[in-house]
Amino acid sequence: MELRPADVAWAAGIFDGEGSTSTYLPKRQKRPRRQIAVSQGGFLDQAPAVLTRFKLVVGVGNVTGPYDGGLYYWKTTKKDSVDAVGALLWPHLSSEKRQQFAAAAVRVERPVPGPIVRAAEVVAELEAAWAAGLFDGEGTFSAYARANRPASWRAVSMSIPQSSVTAVPETLIRFRKIVGVGTITGPRVVPSPWTRQPQYRWRVEGRHVVSVAAKVIWPWLGPVKRAEIRAAMEHLDPDVGEWMTDPTA
Repeated sequence: MELRPADVAWAAGIFDGEGSTSTYLPKRQKRPRRQIAVSQGGFLDQAPAVLTRFKLVVGVGNVTGPYDGGLYYWKTTKKDSVDAVGALLWPHLSSEKRQQFAAAAVRVERPVPGPIVRAAEVVAELEAAWAAGLFDGEGTFSAYARANRPASWRAVSMSIPQSSVTAVPETLIRFRKIVGVGTITGPRVVPSPWTRQPQYRWRVEGRHVVSVAAKVIWPWLGPVKRAEIRAAMEHLDPDVGEWMTDPTA
């Protein structure tokens, strides 16, 4: 795979939404080790495409699963691999994930990536790729019927949930700034087997604003989310087909 800057930014978006860096003490060992991982739900007989793509981008690690609840994981515990992934994604990561990675690195006495340097002329494109990665990992696109509307009519919406115990998640504020539309609601405590933290949500509804948001992230979206949006083309803005090109072309 020819690695492009936008691919790295996309992978950082996935990691910001579904990734973690942690330390643990192996059995019969006195020194802790790090583990860096990304989770994603999938089918019992097929690993999620976003994890396969993430592995191709970072070039290390393995995808395993499914585990309880249908979760798959990309992960690695190799010292040099963890360092390499952290350094690769570092310029695009949220401050929360950088702090998490740095704390784990310090605990095991490994290097922390240096200052963030990005050329101004490519920031907009890379931010859009990061947003696509976040949506690929955490986002939902839906088209649904409503009462008192024709049978063929559909409302369309996009949303991204994120949990936080302190304030509105940085990732949602950043995503909204990149796509230029949407509202963030919360905090709200919802029943969830994965987290008990208060949940926030970025959301847009309606053909016009959904089209605006989808257009920004479309070139870097994975096949699952692109298929969902394509299936609702007739319910989006009339010019939607003009920008629905293959992002790998």
